Amino acid sequence: MSDVPASGAAQRPEPIPGFSVSTGPSSAAQAPLSGIKLAPLPCGVVLFDHAEEVNDGTAYLPDTPAQRIRSPNDLRNDVLWVSNLSVFEEKIKHHPNLRSGYYFRILLSEMAHDMGIQSSRDGQMAPDDALKMATIMTRAMTIAARAYDWDIAELGPLRVQEAFLMKDIAKMLPAPPPPDARFRDDLVRALTQAYQDASEPNWPTPTYEPDSVFVTLRFNRVNYVQQLLECPMPAGRGWARMEGVEMGQSTLEYCINHPTLVKATVEWDNASSDMAALAAFGRAGKKRNSMRLWLAQPELAWISQYAKVTISSIWLDQSGYQRLPAAARLPGLFTAHPESCLSYSAGLVAYNHWQALASCTWNRRLRIEESNVWATWLRSLDRAMMFSMALRAYEAGFHVDRYGGGAIRLRVRRDRLDEIARFKEEHGFMYPDIASLLQREGFV
Repeated sequence: MSDVPASGAAQRPEPIPGFSVSTGPSSAAQAPLSGIKLAPLPCGVVLFDHAEEVNDGTAYLPDTPAQRIRSPNDLRNDVLWVSNLSVFEEKIKHHPNLRSGYYFRILLSEMAHDMGIQSSRDGQMAPDDALKMATIMTRAMTIAARAYDWDIAELGPLRVQEAFLMKDIAKMLPAPPPPDARFRDDLVRALTQAYQDASEPNWPTPTYEPDSVFVTLRFNRVNYVQQLLECPMPAGRGWARMEGVEMGQSTLEYCINHPTLVKATVEWDNASSDMAALAAFGRAGKKRNSMRLWLAQPELAWISQYAKVTISSIWLDQSGYQRLPAAARLPGLFTAHPESCLSYSAGLVAYNHWQALASCTWNRRLRIEESNVWATWLRSLDRAMMFSMALRAYEAGFHVDRYGGGAIRLRVRRDRLDEIARFKEEHGFMYPDIASLLQREGFV
C-alpha cells in the first residue's frame, strides 16, 4: 500500500523574502524511503464504538486480523495505540501505550481527509481504511525511531512517553538561545504576545452556504517544513530595546529589514472589512485568544502592506540573523533521502518536528504559556506564507475558514469542487486526494 495519493505539484512564487513553497516531485507510485531499514515500532489504530466511552471497540494493526476489544485492557502491550478518543479523555492516562486521536497533532479524520478516505468526525472509518491508517502510523513511528536514533530494543512503544509525538521529539532538539537574564521577562512577554499559532477569520457577515463541504488544502509537509527551517532566525545574542521611537516610513522599513519585534497599533481604516477579517490578527480560533500587542518582522513585512502600523517600541537583535543549528533542523535521514517527501508517514514526522520547535512551553513558576524566539519566528513565517495562499483563495471566490501550519481550510460549494481541484494544482498543494473527494460527491 502506498501512503501517498497521486497528485501533481508546482513551485510557488516567493511571498516573503527568502521563502517559497515547493511541493517537490510528483507523488508517483514508488516505495518511499525504500533504502532505509526501519526500526520495529508498531503503531495500531483502535476505534472505540463511542468516542466518549472507553470500552468496546475494534483494534487494527498492519498484517494482523482486526480484533474486537471490551476495554483498553485487551490491547496488546507491545504496540502504541492511537485511538479516536478526545485529547481531553482522562482515562487515556491509565494506559501507557494508548494515545488520543490527536497524537500526531492532526486528527484521525483530518488524516483520512488528506488520503481521500471517508471518515466520520470522531474518526470512524471502514475496516480496510483503518488498516491503511495503522500502516501509515507504523511507518511514521519507525521513521521517527530511526531519525532520532531512539533505542527501542527493550522498551518498544514505551520509548515514547508523551501524549504527543512532538513532545518526545522536542526532547531531542536543542534549546533556543535564552534571553539575557537582565531583561528576560520583558523580552519573553513580547515574544509571547507576537505569537499566533493559527489564523481563523471572523467574517463580518454570515458566510454559511447550503450544499457545501469543508476542504483542507495542505502543502507537502516535508518540503514545507524544510523550507521554514532554512529561513534565517535572529541569532538571539544581542537583544536591545528602543523606546520612544519616532515613527516614520524609514523606521518601518528599518524594522522590516532587520531582526525586530515591534510593539505597534494596527489599524484597518484604509482596508476593507473582509481584508481585516482575512488577516485575522490576534484570532487563532480559540475561546480565549491571546492579546496581540507585538509583531515579529516576518508578519510586520506583510501586514504593513494592508494596515496602518504605528510602532511605539522595538526590540532589535543586534547580532543579526543566522540559520538554525543543524541539530534543530530536520534529521539527516530526510536530507539523505530526498524521496522522503513522497511519504505521508515521513510528512507526519516532519510536521511534529516543526510543532516541537514552533510551540509555546509551560512556565510552571508563573503558570502561563511562553514563547521563544524560534517559535515566534517560525509561526510568523508560516502565517505570512499561508496568508498569501488565503488571499489567493479569497480572490478566487472561496470562503476561507482557517489557515496555518502549511494548510488552508475552505468551505466549498459542491458545484465548485472541480474548481478547487484546479486551484490545488495551480498553487502547489499536495493534499487532499481530490479525485477521491469528487468520486465520493458523485462527480465521477
